[in-house]
Amino acid sequence: MAITYPYALSVLADRLDIESVVWDIQRNDELSGSGDGRVWQAELAPPLWTGDVTVNVGYHDDIKQIAALIRKLHGAQNQFYLYDPLSKYPQAYPDGNLWPGESFSNKLINPGFETGVLTPWVPSTGVTAYNTGAHSGAYCMLMDKGATGAGAGTQREAWQLVDGIVAGKQYTLGAWFVGASPATAGANLRIQWRNAANGIISTSNIVTNAAYTTSWQYMSGTVTAPALATRALIYVVFGVTGAAQHLVVDDVSFARYETFNGSNAQIESIEPGGRRISLKGLSSGYQITLGDKLQVAYATSPVRNGFLEASESVTANSSGVTGLFEVFPNAPTGVAINNMVTLVKPACKGFIAPGSFNPGSGAGLMTSGLTFKFIEKR
Repeated sequence: MAITYPYALSVLADRLDIESVVWDIQRNDELSGSGDGRVWQAELAPPLWTGDVTVNVGYHDDIKQIAALIRKLHGAQNQFYLYDPLSKYPQAYPDGNLWPGESFSNKLINPGFETGVLTPWVPSTGVTAYNTGAHSGAYCMLMDKGATGAGAGTQREAWQLVDGIVAGKQYTLGAWFVGASPATAGANLRIQWRNAANGIISTSNIVTNAAYTTSWQYMSGTVTAPALATRALIYVVFGVTGAAQHLVVDDVSFARYETFNGSNAQIESIEPGGRRISLKGLSSGYQITLGDKLQVAYATSPVRNGFLEASESVTANSSGVTGLFEVFPNAPTGVAINNMVTLVKPACKGFIAPGSFNPGSGAGLMTSGLTFKFIEKR
């Protein structure tokens, strides 16, 4: 397989067990002054991020492989991505969990019908647990409209009540479907939102009268729980009219969901000169803390990389959008609205400073002392 540059994080950076690092900037300034103490500074070029890296002692083979990857960079000729190990995750989420205290597990009970009965699902006529041809396990749910057409023109459904809904949060609903014969319509998933008094707020149609085949097919969708929602009725519905049919359903899932995953935020706005930016596409209430790092992909052919530091703290609103906040250095020329921003393992692109690489010294079973200096290249 051909080696490509710059190295992705998984190629080199994620293999580095870093013992110590000095992560800082290299300024490119010219100073002049007068006898009365006045000083003038001219920034000849934007500052560059640098890292003086020392890798922990390791087994010979592990260190040997890291050294081989570094040599294959051909000095400063090729680049790789590296993140500051002290800023791998945002300070507000030090273990990388962007939603502390929240569960993203399936909220449904008996979602695969493996108990052999449908309980706590509440079925209509013609809906039963079924022990033939399940998507997984031994059981599934059969929605039968009648072998001789007696059920033609009717609807089959099953529902389950889920408590603990949080208004304003995202949820995903999905299930696997298969039919005895193909149909151009009939599969439905919907959510009926209810308040604390069990009053109906609204209904979200997640899958609407979708076609299905004789092979298992997954259908799903996401939605935001409306204001005041605390409960949800999850409906699986077989709505084909006409000739007799049956539909089999398995592995239904209803769970919390987040569009934002740490690497898909975007620039919402940028001030002229790039001193302040704002972000969108975050989760509600997401916190950016003074000193957090950000990676911005901008421009095309080639895509360029900006590595920024938050110079003040800011919190996203309920729509996942922050106000303007200052960054260092200023966002590079070319950064624009809708550019993608990474906040988890934000990486800087750069090269090994000539003469700085030391492959370490071997003794016994271990090698120690592998060091290098990293310099940003935009």
